[in-house]
This record gives sequence, structure tokens and C-alpha cells, in this order.
Amino acid sequence: MSNTYDNNSISQLKGADRVRKRPEALLGSRGIDGAIHTIQEIIGNSTDEKLSGYGDKLDICYYEDGSISVRDYGRGVPLGWNEKEKNWNYLLIYSELYAGGKYGDNQKLLKGIEESNAWSTFKIMDHPYLISIGLNGLGGACTQYTSEFFNVTSYRDGKASTMRFKKGVAVMDELEVTDTDEPNGTYIHWKPDDEVFTSTDIPAKWFETTCKALSFVSGFTVNLTINGKLKVFEQSSISEEMEKQQGVCAYTNAFKHIVDSTGDICICDLKVAIGPSGLSQDYYHNMVSVRGGAHAQGVYSAYSYFFREVSNDKGIRLTERDYAGKFSVIVSTLANKASLRNQTKDSIDDAWIAEFIADTMFQMMYKEYNKGTPWIMDIVDEVVRNAENRIALAEMAKSYKEVQKATTKHKASNKFVTCRSYEDGKNPSATEFLIVEGDSAGGKVVQSRDASYQCLLKLMGKSLNVFKAPLQKLIANKEILDMISILGCGVDLGIDEFETFDINKLKVGKVIFCTDGDLDGYHIRVLLFIIFYKLFPQLLYNGNVYVAETPLYVINTKSDESIYCMTQAELEEQRAKIGEFNIRSIDRFKGLGECDKKTLWETTLNPESRTLRQIKIDPDDTDVFEALEVLFGKSTESRKRAILGSMLGTDFDATVESIDDLIEYIDGLDLNGGLDVEEVEY
Repeated sequence: MSNTYDNNSISQLKGADRVRKRPEALLGSRGIDGAIHTIQEIIGNSTDEKLSGYGDKLDICYYEDGSISVRDYGRGVPLGWNEKEKNWNYLLIYSELYAGGKYGDNQKLLKGIEESNAWSTFKIMDHPYLISIGLNGLGGACTQYTSEFFNVTSYRDGKASTMRFKKGVAVMDELEVTDTDEPNGTYIHWKPDDEVFTSTDIPAKWFETTCKALSFVSGFTVNLTINGKLKVFEQSSISEEMEKQQGVCAYTNAFKHIVDSTGDICICDLKVAIGPSGLSQDYYHNMVSVRGGAHAQGVYSAYSYFFREVSNDKGIRLTERDYAGKFSVIVSTLANKASLRNQTKDSIDDAWIAEFIADTMFQMMYKEYNKGTPWIMDIVDEVVRNAENRIALAEMAKSYKEVQKATTKHKASNKFVTCRSYEDGKNPSATEFLIVEGDSAGGKVVQSRDASYQCLLKLMGKSLNVFKAPLQKLIANKEILDMISILGCGVDLGIDEFETFDINKLKVGKVIFCTDGDLDGYHIRVLLFIIFYKLFPQLLYNGNVYVAETPLYVINTKSDESIYCMTQAELEEQRAKIGEFNIRSIDRFKGLGECDKKTLWETTLNPESRTLRQIKIDPDDTDVFEALEVLFGKSTESRKRAILGSMLGTDFDATVESIDDLIEYIDGLDLNGGLDVEEVEY
């Protein structure tokens, strides 16, 4: 390549290459997220029609070849000759960037309303494209340019107009126009191009989650067909969705306008629905799902305002730690002018919208509180109890009696088996602290471990569920006292002035949960996680805590090979791989206590052959607390009705009879880099 840089060094991407060569510039990614964004753009155009009062139904199909079709029942996009622009509209809309029907001067309209003070009768739906998802005129062209093929048919007033494109180029010399009985609307069928995107394999679950959101945020009835199977998402609302999830709901709708620094009129229509349990925090802007930004800021400010008032009423100081994860919320905003972070529209940053959300949501919550709404009062009572427990424990910490005793004077029970590196204390980071389920398993681990650096504590059955227990009980529990003593670093009470935790005093490098591979074992893992989350969160932030994968099955082959399987799914996979003819027997371990020394060492204890999963979480991540509140909090109804539907992002109508039915879900979470509940895929 020449190093010459002169007038002829400058070049320009033209036509489809403007997007095909740099899809990430306009679509945010050249990976799967970019391919998904093209779908959002096409759906967004249909949603704009819905916002303008045209079309209540949407047909979406995902085909086996990876192509997608979207059929709306709006007015139908005009594809014919544009006299003003001296060009065909199908070329303007689908082959030109910054072209569309959404560039009208709405400020004139809004300023007229402001001057006449006619806001009381103002309705967004009365003004097409006053609020729009796609204001930049980019989505249609970007999708067409990045598609292997792209076919569009517009149904308008008894005529069907069709145009076809391939890899960003029109393959027809002119529109194909025929008579039709089809109702008005637009049909687009396309396939994201593998030459543009590194991945186009869009999960079916994404379509289901998106269509469900379209039903209650946009108010569409959505007919979703995946590989020939139809699923209907009936038209709904955010309040109906919250009631479906939680059984109860508080809802409000508000409107606000401001004049910004440029003199433009900015409007925002806001809908908020809240319910108990803290299951989800779902935000939408102009009917598109967003994350964080003004929505999150407004919601958490509302919580702060509300519990500040509750603090005054109850005469007790409430902190965020007391009330985190107590509410589920759906927030939907429609605004004509907002500061989107980028073309992918993943959040907005407008301070006035954040304040509007905060004020509106606070007023709604405080109104329900003053009315004595039962589920609101239950949450307030729980938060107050949490605060009282926290304060009581703080008083204990203040005097340094029980905590100091547990940390410095309490001697671990005979359920603790030490090791040489723990005893000499010269290299704590090399010491592994194994927490083992039961005496039987503990005895086998004692025989199988490396006594030079592996110590262990044998649990007596399931641990205390400290998530629901009053904080005063924590220090009184013998097994928790043992853990405090063994770790040596004190506990983190979350109260700076009474802090006892010191990571520099930690006596071990790794804490490893060694439980059986069955449902009870999963349950114990979760209970142990909660103990550490409550008392030793810094160890989770630092990545000191691990889960050991333990065997559930062993396949004994006719060639005398032993293959260990950690799950039922892994067992079936290995059976198919080996072949039934080559299998001598399949044994199921009832627990670690049934494993021989060799098996236990190879599968669970040997650093060279075992599998450890690190449990490391972000200290600012509220998803963990919210998930635990659902799983182990007091709202049984929320747990039954909502967890599989909202947390897993599926439409699941089954009734969960027991918390044990949900424990396996925890084990399926991505424990590397945080318990990301919203993003987990099943």
C-alpha cells in the first residue's frame, strides 16, 4: 500500500456499499445485533403507522431459510412516481439514505398549540408522524442494502405494487402493479445477508419476546409464525401485562411539554405500570425497548422520592439497600424530540424526561400508599422491617460484640477440616475452602482432597435461607459462624460507619461450593450464594467464589472407559455419541458420598481436570437482588405467575408449585461476569 496522501487519496463509498461495507456505523453492529436491528427498523415503520392511527394487526414470519417477512395493515407505503423529487418512491425509500415521509415541520403545529394553549384537547394520534420511531429515514434503505434479497409489496386502494432487490440493487426495471382484494398495508420479505453480517441466526426466543412487547406496548395483535407454527399475541396494554405478570398493578398516564433551549416544543406522553416482586424493569421509548438512560434514572429517582416520604412517615431512615428490587415496572414514553445515544436507539439521555418519569411515578406510588393499597402497604412493611433489622444489626456491629467474637474468637466446629496451607497462613491465596453438602460427602472429600491446600466445611443439610431471615439470626447460626471464623475477613453489613469487613484478612483464595448435581444440590448452591451475597458480597465482586461441577451420571463403556456427565442433557448427548452398543452400564450418583476417591478427585477436586464456574457479579447490578427477591421473597403469587414468563422472556402459563421447581434455573445462569437474568437464553 502506498504512503502517498494527496488529492487522489480520497474515495467515497457509493450506493449499497455505503451500508454493506460499514453496517456497524448505522446498525450498531455487523454481528447478530445488526441483523436484528434491521428487523426492528421494518417493524418500526409499521409501528409508526400504528402511532398515526392505521393498522392494529401485524403478521411476522421467520422462515427456515433465515428470511423474515413483516406484513402490516396501515396505509401501504407509496412506491410510485414522486413528482416533487423526480424519482420513484421505491428508490427513495429503499435505496436512498435520509428519505421518507417523516420530515414535515411539526414545530409549526406544536407552536400553534402552545400559543393557543390548546394542550388540554391535544391528542398525539390525531397528528401522523408527530411522534415516530424512525425519524432519520435510514431504516428501510439500511435493511434493503444489507439483505441477500429484499421484496416489498404495497397494498393501496385495490392495487398491489411490488419491487424486488438483490444485494442492494433493484432487480426489476419498474414496479409490478396488479389488482388485489388485499386490505391496505405493506408486506416486506427479506433475508439478512451473510456477506454483510457475521451472524444471521436470530434466536426464535427474540421474536417471541419482541412480539409479546409489541402486543402490550404498541397495542398490536401480532401473528408470529416460526417455521410454519403460528403463535398469536393478543392486543394488550402495559397495565394488562403487569396484571398478568404480578396479579396486581398500579397504572398512570401523563403528558408534558416543554420549550427547549432552541425554542422547539418538546412533548412526551408517559405510561407507567408498577407491580410487586421486583421481577423486571422494562423500559420503552417510542415503542422500542431501551436500557438505562433517562428511564432508569427516572425510575430509581421515583423510588428514592417515595421511600424518603415513607421514611418521614415511619420515623426510620430507609436506604436503597432496604428497598432495592421491591417493585416491577414498565415505563413507556412517546416523545417527538429526544437525545438518542445512537442510531440503534438503545437509550435516551434527556434530563427533563427523567424528571417527568420520576415525578409522575412518585405521585402514583404515593397516591396508592395514601389509599392504603394492600400490596403497596405489604412492600412498605417489609422494607421497614428490613431497615429495622439492619439498624438492629448495626447496633450489634457498633459495639463489636457478636461480629468480633465470630470473626476473631469463635472457633470453627468439628465440621471444619483444615489443611496445611490454611494452618501456616503464609499464602492464603493458594488455599481452597470447600463447602460440602453433608457428612457422607464431606467424608469422601476428606479422603480424596489434597490436604496440603484444600480445607473443607461439612454442611448439615440445607443452609439457612438468610434472604428471608431477620438479620439478627445470621450471626446466631452455627454454620454461618463457622464460615465467618474460617474466612477471617469479617462481614460486610453495608453500613460504612459500622464496617467490619477487611479483604486483606481473608484466609483463603478460593471458596468452592461442592454440592450434589441434583435438585437439592442446586438448592443448596443458591442458599450458599445468598449467604455470601448478604454477608460477604466483596468476595463475589472480587471473584473469590466458585461452583464445582459435580457428576450426576457415569457411563461405563465396554472398553472400560468411564465418562462422567454433569446433567441429564449431557448424559443424552454422550449416549448418542458413544452408541448404546458400546455402553456396559449407566450409573446415577445419588450424591458425592457415592463417588470413589478417584472419581471425586478427577471430577471435582483436581485443578487439572475439574470444572469450576466463577460466581462474579457487578456491585452495581440490581438484577441479582431482583431475581433473589422473586425466588426467595414472600410473594408466592409473583413467583408462580411471572418468573418463567418475564425472567426467561417466554410466554409460559404453567403454575409453579414449589420453589424447588425453579432451582435448576439458577444453575443455568451465566455465572461468568455476573448473574445476567434479563439476557439469559433457554
